[in-house]
Amino acid sequence: MSSRTRSRALALLAACATVLCGCAPTVPTVEGVVIRTPVVDPHAPPVDHPYGSGMLDVFDDVAQFVPGIAGLRSELAADDAAFGERVLAEVDADPDTPVALPSTVTGGPKRGAARAADEVAMGSFLLGGFAGMLVSMVNGSEHVQKLGVGQSQINDDKSLSMTRTDANNLDVEMSQKTEKSSGSGARVKTDFRVKIEGTICPGADGDFDIRLRVHHQVDGSADGSSGGALEELITSMKGRLGENAFPEQMHLSTSHRSTETRTDGSSITVSTRQQNDSTELASWFSTAQAPVELIERSKGASDADVKRLTERGQGRAAAMLFGQIFSIMAMWSSGGCVKIDAQAPAVVKPSSTTDIPVNVVTKLGGEDVSAKVSLTLTGKESISTQVMRTPRVSFSYAAPQEIGHTATIALKAESRRGAASLELKISTGGAHFAITGGSGIFAGTGEWCEGAGAFSVVGAGGTTFFELFGVDGGNLRAAGGDAASGGYDLTGTWTVQTDDKDQPTGIYAQYSGTHYSLTAQPSPYSTSMSFTLTPKETCDAA
Repeated sequence: MSSRTRSRALALLAACATVLCGCAPTVPTVEGVVIRTPVVDPHAPPVDHPYGSGMLDVFDDVAQFVPGIAGLRSELAADDAAFGERVLAEVDADPDTPVALPSTVTGGPKRGAARAADEVAMGSFLLGGFAGMLVSMVNGSEHVQKLGVGQSQINDDKSLSMTRTDANNLDVEMSQKTEKSSGSGARVKTDFRVKIEGTICPGADGDFDIRLRVHHQVDGSADGSSGGALEELITSMKGRLGENAFPEQMHLSTSHRSTETRTDGSSITVSTRQQNDSTELASWFSTAQAPVELIERSKGASDADVKRLTERGQGRAAAMLFGQIFSIMAMWSSGGCVKIDAQAPAVVKPSSTTDIPVNVVTKLGGEDVSAKVSLTLTGKESISTQVMRTPRVSFSYAAPQEIGHTATIALKAESRRGAASLELKISTGGAHFAITGGSGIFAGTGEWCEGAGAFSVVGAGGTTFFELFGVDGGNLRAAGGDAASGGYDLTGTWTVQTDDKDQPTGIYAQYSGTHYSLTAQPSPYSTSMSFTLTPKETCDAA
């Protein structure tokens, strides 16, 4: 698929308010329903959204017939946000990490507990987006990577569970229960559970089969009346990734089961499903609605009840799938399932040629991946190839003649198992380093900044001035003294020490000159010292 075709497909995905279409069902259908999901701007880039579980949507449902609980909504919203932050923290992610999804268009008449019509199912949309982001994060966790197949990691309060189902996949479950009450006697209990399962990171054949299961339950009482709602949503993505890490076929389905308990004690249940049986690209994201299959209708549920619960439940399921598709496809395309394994020396000699091994592996299991890797050089001088096929290949970088030049090599890998990117930066000398070491009065600290032709190490009683020639070392001059040891006036040379990858790790300095004693005549003096180099992002003097 060309990049243009892919862009059009993603734009079409972003424009859809309903994502399901397909062949005629063989079971009874619900006629006359209008399935609504969040409206998104197809031209805007993804924007930051907060975590959302969808629980507040169900709370608003119950508040329509138990209005006395409405005052507890803000407390539940705060708990919901805190739970999302805690989950991110427990998987070693940034607690402020947002859910990146297309921007939504708000407005329109008010609905329920003062919510805009275009915001219906927004919580489910966010939950679907959060699920894909969470899987990508836990795949990179060192704790999870140590799990054997079939082993689980469960946090202390059992609200987060991760189970390794095969070498490259995890099932992730979250749960939260809350209970709130007010001084006026209003009470609310909530029960939230979500599980994302299946083959999320495809195998070598590109096949994926992903299900997101959600349980929302809210029970409320106030002013002598009580009621509740139970909602179960299931969304499914099944298909195959192509060599460009974009689905070449995909089947989508959503289902919901909603039970509403009214203030008179009676209850009704409605369960429906929508699915897309087509493998054509255009039909995945068609705005035409698929027929709604009626799976269950309890006694006492009127036609109006069936229509109302179907529109609400299927709308939320479709919105959840909508967010799920965006987040999962982002995970596939941006290193959620695979990673590029390549290391280049930070510093090379001018006019040198360096071989750089490259491999693509699965992020969780570390298996070799057959991938197309494209390379782009920014800066001087040249690379030996622009396209490679892994596993276990290499390319060479030819450095320019100039010292202090930095080049960037961008690598982009695409495969049936996902895509990933990596940037390598290579300099012909002068990278930023912190310097520590030396001995006696010349023990001290300093920094060696990129492009600097001279630098120094300052100690308690003396200073060593280093002058660079080439990239391997240079000349030095040292001067200083104290009451105990006298004074020194020294010159010498220094060389850079490197590791097995030619990365600078230290400086070896040789000094010779004159020692001025407080009690004797000046005398010849020579010594050697070692200093440690530690890479740093920026120089303090910059």
